[in-house]
Amino acid sequence: MIHGTHNSIEDNRNNNIKILINDDFFNREDAKISVFDSGYLVGDGVWEAMRLHDGVLVFKNQHFNRLWSAAKTIGIVLPFTKEDLEAKINSVIQLNNMETNELIERREFAGDKRKVNIFLTAKGVEKRKLVRDFLLDFNQKIASKFKERDLQGFMKVMNAVDLAIEEVEINKNTEV
Repeated sequence: MIHGTHNSIEDNRNNNIKILINDDFFNREDAKISVFDSGYLVGDGVWEAMRLHDGVLVFKNQHFNRLWSAAKTIGIVLPFTKEDLEAKINSVIQLNNMETNELIERREFAGDKRKVNIFLTAKGVEKRKLVRDFLLDFNQKIASKFKERDLQGFMKVMNAVDLAIEEVEINKNTEV
């Protein structure tokens, strides 16, 4: 692994992935950009990293809104819509079979090929148990450290913050 400011853990599932550059798919070893690309040459660019969990792009709308806002801030007009970008992301996910992350598997329904059953793999069951155990432990620690009245007050404030964020996001979506 090359060491630098953005190290990552080796993951063999990435060895044969396809990468989308300017609407064309490339094998990993063939995916390259020109040194004359303005993003490389002068650092023009914005980016967002998104998490895919159980086939869902987590906080997709917030990521997209941030991407469009950042681009607008530095004078970049994105040459596609949010719907276009989502379709491109979904094509990458599908081509690279990324939705399972080895946690779920899809099986065709025996009686109707249009239906699909989704099952947790052994790794998925293990991860679900780890998350459940962590959350139970976390909730117990929170309950032991705070009075119920304080927790209710905190939740009231957090709900108000969530509503305010939604209002801002709705306003941004109608402006852009």
